Amino acid sequence: MAVSPFAFLRGAAAAMAWDLSHTPITGIQTVIDGDAHINNFGLYGTPQRDVVLDLNDFDEAIPGPWEWDLKRLVASVDLAARENGFNKRERRRAVTECAAGYRFNLQRLHPMGFLNLWSIYGYADRKPKIMKIPKKTWVLIQKTVEKARATTNETLLHKVAQCVANGRWRFREDRPILTRVDDRTRKEVIDSLTEYLETVPLGYRQFLRRYAVADVAHRVVGVGSVGTRAYLVLLFGNDANDPLFMQVKEATAPAHAPYLPPISWKSPHQGRRVVSGQRMLQSAGDPL
Repeated sequence: MAVSPFAFLRGAAAAMAWDLSHTPITGIQTVIDGDAHINNFGLYGTPQRDVVLDLNDFDEAIPGPWEWDLKRLVASVDLAARENGFNKRERRRAVTECAAGYRFNLQRLHPMGFLNLWSIYGYADRKPKIMKIPKKTWVLIQKTVEKARATTNETLLHKVAQCVANGRWRFREDRPILTRVDDRTRKEVIDSLTEYLETVPLGYRQFLRRYAVADVAHRVVGVGSVGTRAYLVLLFGNDANDPLFMQVKEATAPAHAPYLPPISWKSPHQGRRVVSGQRMLQSAGDPL
């Protein structure tokens, strides 16, 4: 967090939650991400292999004032611009355009039918009709999209794991980010996946049962999540060319919870809240 003001913002969601709780709101509640800074937007693959621009990271998702997400977003735009050498006038313009874009989309989307609204995706390789993008910017975007398409389970496998004796695959240690776990922890993580299977739709349950766990490692994640438990699990399906990576991550109480009314979820644990928040906020989420 001490690296830069932007890094501090990423790790200080709780501090900013206190600040935001003392600011004016309209009283209109929605499900907010709770950590909607600019670095939590990116390119993601859909189950149909499309690449979309979407929101990610729902650890802080909770019903709350929409203003809190927008304020954290524009604050992050200002800090990211400062970190990249933009002057005060340029930063003001970036923040203003970000807020204007939010307002524009509210006006564009609110008259739509709910079914149409629910199925809108931000395809990264399709030029939007609602705004003009400079040619050089579009070329840069397409290069980024192609890089995202090339980032798959197969390409990740050889970066983070290696084939050892008897054709078995193991994670490469990369301390302090990726480290081995003891046998007890490995068993507990694998056992948790067995319980997890019962929570996914039947079709995906059958799909996952075709995979077997090859290795488990502890992984340090995110500026705001340091200190929570997170594990990376390597599984294989048909053969060594069919890897699957899954993350098992601890969910803690959201930063905004102390300043909002208590909420009741179907299951009394934070993991249910995070998954529910993702399914409500992400247009094309990972079905697993």
